Amino acid sequence: MCCDFWTALITPLVDLVEYLWSFMLKHGSYICNLQENLSSLQGGITQLRRIKEEVDGRVQIAVARQMPCRSVVQGWRDGVQEADKRVTSVVEQGRKELHDRCSSCCPKLNCCRSYKLGKEVVELIAEVQTLTNKANAPEFQDVADTNRTIAVQGIPVDPTTEVRVAVEPNLVQALQKPSGQGNAHEEETDESNLAEALRKIEDERINVIGIYGMGGVGKTFLLNSINNHFCGGSGEWKVIHVVVSKELNLGNIQRQIGQRVGFDWEVGDNPVWEMRRNIIFNMLSTMKFLLLLDDCWERVDLQAIGIPSPVQCHNGGKTVFTTRWMRVCGDMGAQDTTIQVRCFDKDGDEAWQLFQRVVGRTTLASDPRIPELARNVARECCGLPLALVTIGKTMSIKRTHQQWDNCLTVLTNSGTGTLDPDITKDMELRIFAKLKFSYDDLNESHKPCFLYCALYPEDFYIQKDQLIRHWIGQGFLDGFESMDQAYNRGYGVIETLKAANLLESVLGSDIHVKMHDTIRDLAIWIGRECGNRENKVLVRSGADLFEAPLTNEICNEVERMSLMRTRIVSLRDPPAACTKLSTLLLKESHQLSTISDHFFQFMPALKVLNLSSTGIRGLPASISHLVALEFMDLSYTRIRQLPGELRNLMRLKYLDLSYTDLTMIPQEVISHLSDLRMLDLHGSDYENWRVEEPGQVNIVQAVGTAGTANGVRLSELQQLTHLIALGLTVSSPAVLQYLLANDNLRVSIMNLVIKTCSSVVSINVAPLAAAAINSFDLRGVKNLQFLDIRGCNSLRDLTVTWTPTGFKHFETLQLYRLTAFTTLSIQREPQSITPTLQFVEIIGCNALEDLTCFMFLPYLERIVIQSCTRLRRIINNVAVDRDTLLSGLKKLELHALDMLEDIYEHALPFPHLETITVHGCPLLLKLPLNHVSAKDTLQIVRGEVEWWERVKIVDEETKAYFQQFFNRRIIR
Repeated sequence: MCCDFWTALITPLVDLVEYLWSFMLKHGSYICNLQENLSSLQGGITQLRRIKEEVDGRVQIAVARQMPCRSVVQGWRDGVQEADKRVTSVVEQGRKELHDRCSSCCPKLNCCRSYKLGKEVVELIAEVQTLTNKANAPEFQDVADTNRTIAVQGIPVDPTTEVRVAVEPNLVQALQKPSGQGNAHEEETDESNLAEALRKIEDERINVIGIYGMGGVGKTFLLNSINNHFCGGSGEWKVIHVVVSKELNLGNIQRQIGQRVGFDWEVGDNPVWEMRRNIIFNMLSTMKFLLLLDDCWERVDLQAIGIPSPVQCHNGGKTVFTTRWMRVCGDMGAQDTTIQVRCFDKDGDEAWQLFQRVVGRTTLASDPRIPELARNVARECCGLPLALVTIGKTMSIKRTHQQWDNCLTVLTNSGTGTLDPDITKDMELRIFAKLKFSYDDLNESHKPCFLYCALYPEDFYIQKDQLIRHWIGQGFLDGFESMDQAYNRGYGVIETLKAANLLESVLGSDIHVKMHDTIRDLAIWIGRECGNRENKVLVRSGADLFEAPLTNEICNEVERMSLMRTRIVSLRDPPAACTKLSTLLLKESHQLSTISDHFFQFMPALKVLNLSSTGIRGLPASISHLVALEFMDLSYTRIRQLPGELRNLMRLKYLDLSYTDLTMIPQEVISHLSDLRMLDLHGSDYENWRVEEPGQVNIVQAVGTAGTANGVRLSELQQLTHLIALGLTVSSPAVLQYLLANDNLRVSIMNLVIKTCSSVVSINVAPLAAAAINSFDLRGVKNLQFLDIRGCNSLRDLTVTWTPTGFKHFETLQLYRLTAFTTLSIQREPQSITPTLQFVEIIGCNALEDLTCFMFLPYLERIVIQSCTRLRRIINNVAVDRDTLLSGLKKLELHALDMLEDIYEHALPFPHLETITVHGCPLLLKLPLNHVSAKDTLQIVRGEVEWWERVKIVDEETKAYFQQFFNRRIIR
């Protein structure tokens, strides 16, 4: 009896001790076995890289045979690439951790950080092993979809910006016909330009076709029409559409060709460039290809790119290109096979019809004298479609005859006569003089904004928010009290420029604008004082440059310099002082890694410096000489430490350090930048904020994992009295409590990343300040725009509440690797605005089962859900107005959702839906679509062929309709 008593007492204690011991061994090993685990991780990733190289080779062979990579294989390749990046980062952190330790298993800094790092290493070992095992799975025996070929990519044409289709539909055929007599080398024919191009393409004797004509006449429209003629066809031709642009870059052309046939290449160095040449040659040699090159300014060496000659191409290959110059046609071997796209007859009906359409009936009828004046204004546009549209849009709001009379006088005095495309310089100057009328008609405050747009590369999609920030940095948009006001004013300027046809919309994107290349040339010409000061504005963006083109003459005169997207590796000391330089843009020059010590020493007028998305790791001490600098963008760089000399930039207003490798900021640097209005560190590695203990100003506690004992005191942020926009990465409740306790800092928070906070269980986000329920409640952050929560493994629920006074621009929510997360709740108080979220991305939230809260997000434009293993349904079957449910959605992306069975029970209208992407969702066999869903908006449905064959959409007739969009790719 006594023995049984002691047995019953001791056995649970022994079990408890064994459990605690095993728990300590497991979790203690994260710290003690870090070096061994790092070695194992490195060995695993090395093996995985070799496997990926072998799979990539098989994929290249398949693509060469026009068979696209299977989506499950592509998903694996993407997963390996992402894992490789994370392993590289973690290994670097691990080496530093081991270096800082006093002994083999005793961290010198803090156990918490060492534990988190060790745990992440173990998790990555498991992830790498999983990816390795997948590569040995049966589905990897065939890397390509053998039952289909890569489709021709259609190019949507926007009728509001494509000048040759801006007239009445019954005139489109007439507009495609050449007007006037052809040159001696051309056949005299009445057939349309498109029909003539197609005839030449089918002619076996012709290999190269040149389409030429002045800027703005409609060459790109004709090339796009050729592309779209083959879209949806039998697939006999492999059509490859490439934009060349003024700054010839053969590596960029190779990259675009690769994208069109299934590769994701970046512009690299010469050995990589040569390898791509061989791959392209081997692929195209076996194809019947049609290469479309848009906007060639000089001869393009096709053989250097990898394009096989007619003799080497076994199935036949053609090249069609557009250019402004007849001489380029000759240089490309197309002197006898050209198509000239001409201006309209300036006195003909085609030009007048186009002009009437753009101006509008209301304006033309507002005064009986206007129609005759309008007819004369149209004649002064010399039949050039771009001029007719641009000047027409400018005059569309002018409703007095005096305004029209003034316009006619200005245009008449700017030059007359028929434009001769062979007299290139005279043609350019005269058309610029005509188009300048639309520039002169702008508000004075809008003119510098327009000229600034020309600093971006040709054919570049300009991000609106970034453009507005640059305008702010230049001082073009002043007198605002909040970033909301500044952005609203900037958006207003953009819409004004679009209304004047000086900027264009980008089809499929609400966040970008672009410039017609002729309008861009106009802006550069005006910026150079109508060509009188060539060196005032230096624009070599997109050029294949290896060093900055600085001479004594340029240094003495240049005021704005754009070297974006070049191949510059190092910035050397300029040969002379750049005393007038106010803007220097080097964005996306990825190979730029070093800046000489004295580069910035003699640039006293520099106000805007953009080094974002370059490879720089630090700034030279000469940065201290930029005493006039107001805007500096270092985002997406590898910079790890800010120099102490930065404290001298007393006029700096905007400092962007988001998504950098930054781990070190010297004390008293931030507080010295007393004029800062925006400071953005969200997504960076900097977390080493120091929180002052209450009542003990001189005693501080370090918070974060930056690896330096000298963190920045949060009180330095408090000294920034002009701050209106703040972005941070936070990993401690103490830091967040400090920020929320300060009114100025709290309302300044715009972009926030919360990461690796294991203690947080619940988060409430609301624009009104109130007593916090827990330490991670985000209350009073009324100007929040971006929230990213990641690696918080205890977080179970997130509640976001809209009130009448805040969250007007809260647009992005991202949730990553929240293993315990079960509930996302969207709430709205009475009289509050409609929830504004536009982009939600949820990855690795394995406890999540549904996202019914999406029913409260009518403005949601993009949804990305990936690797949520328990998610069964996106929106549960609830009573709701189906016409408004996800009514703003444009892009839906679902990846690796093993248990997902349904998106929504009933079909939805989806009036704006453009793309559906489904990969790795084997149980999702029904889509909420019917015959009215995504009417006239859907462009592509991506997914595995096996999945698509099993999926159900109402009935077979409706599915047959959506079949045309399956895996069809669109060029914009």
